[in-house]
Amino acid sequence: MIHIKGISKNTPAEEIINAIKDQNPSLKLEKFNIKFKRNNRNDIEPETDNNDTLNTLENFIIQHPHASIAVCGDFNAWHTLWGGGRYPRSNRRGHDLVDLMSSADLHLCNVGNTLTFETITHGRPRSSIIDLSFSTTPLFNKITHWEVRPNLFPSTQHNIITYKIKLQNPSTATPNQSTFLYRTKNANWHTFKENLLSKIANSQILDTNFLNISPTELDSIVERTTRIINDACTESFPVKTSKHTSKAPFWDDHLEHLKTKCNQLHRILYRTTRSNNTPSPDLIEQYRDTKENYASEIRRA
Repeated sequence: MIHIKGISKNTPAEEIINAIKDQNPSLKLEKFNIKFKRNNRNDIEPETDNNDTLNTLENFIIQHPHASIAVCGDFNAWHTLWGGGRYPRSNRRGHDLVDLMSSADLHLCNVGNTLTFETITHGRPRSSIIDLSFSTTPLFNKITHWEVRPNLFPSTQHNIITYKIKLQNPSTATPNQSTFLYRTKNANWHTFKENLLSKIANSQILDTNFLNISPTELDSIVERTTRIINDACTESFPVKTSKHTSKAPFWDDHLEHLKTKCNQLHRILYRTTRSNNTPSPDLIEQYRDTKENYASEIRRA
């Protein structure tokens, strides 16, 4: 079963099949049944967000801070960050989406300024860039070959967007190669000693007659002893965790500082609003200036 989202009911079946074959040359399609499904519960309305979809999305991403998440769709949002110079100003949905990027740590994956939406209304052509792709930091460096492909489904108003995800992504930083698994700086050696002696006594390894055992039996005892030591360490010492994370090649300390400042101001505004208080004009202006500066620096990088 193959799922394709964002396709109009009026799209000819031949176009859909040809597009699937184009993306999957080795796939053999002998029988197919095309079904269209629309889930209004998760739609983002053109003018308002009555279903609170953006907040729901924000809460989900914040609750999964280390997950690799891709968010793609028609957001009906105009903003200078992705407008390719087409939008002299941003609409409310665009500002809301940029706020979501800041609070949920989302990166814009769109590349270039190719139109994603093209139609003719009342004899006048209309076009825009409203189909957007975002990802969280763990996935951002793994997305490649992002491309708008207007000719893939010629009958649709929204041009098809394709991209690839690399399963393995070499990091721009050198990971920690240390073989030490435990943090022993503030170790409780008395607890470790008691755990180790207790486990060895319960294993009955010390009752073994080492003068009359085979090499295979000796290897087995070594493996059991190693497991006992590891178990005692795990119960007595905290395990080291790697702090290494992959970052985009253009990312630097300056952008990280702007991002942190933008997130801090956003959280202050969010808490103030949720408390039914009105944020001060100075706070709103400071947040807007910081956010615009952050977006400008990202484009420059």
